[in-house]
Amino acid sequence: MSALKLEKYVMLLILALISLMAASNLSSLLFLLVQQQRTTIAVLLTLGASLTQVRGLFISIGLLVAGVAASIGLSSAYLLGDLIGRYQLVPLPEAYLVSHLPVSLEPTFFGLVGLLALILGLLASSWPLRTLRTAQLAALLQQRI
Repeated sequence: MSALKLEKYVMLLILALISLMAASNLSSLLFLLVQQQRTTIAVLLTLGASLTQVRGLFISIGLLVAGVAASIGLSSAYLLGDLIGRYQLVPLPEAYLVSHLPVSLEPTFFGLVGLLALILGLLASSWPLRTLRTAQLAALLQQRI
């Protein structure tokens, strides 16, 4: 039983590393979006939007992407786990006491992974926004006019 507990914690660590990779992809996507939309951001600032509102917009975009990706990933993991557990699709060698791979779908584990994905999404969303500076955007807007 202790080996199964250890396996559970290692699985959580592996899922955390996968989520970290996804967060780095989200961060690079938002870096590109911020760079591409610099002129639009400058226009929004000129029209009266504050830098905090623009940052909130990009954070909400990042959280939306992370939330959709996490919900798709968690729901597909639940469906696949339920399918494997219900129809016993993974047979084990005779060296084990059970004949098929046991599957336990714990809601706390799914909630923990989902929360971790959202936290990493929030951190990945806030990182590219450090490049936004009001003076740089105002200079960019002056060049365009």
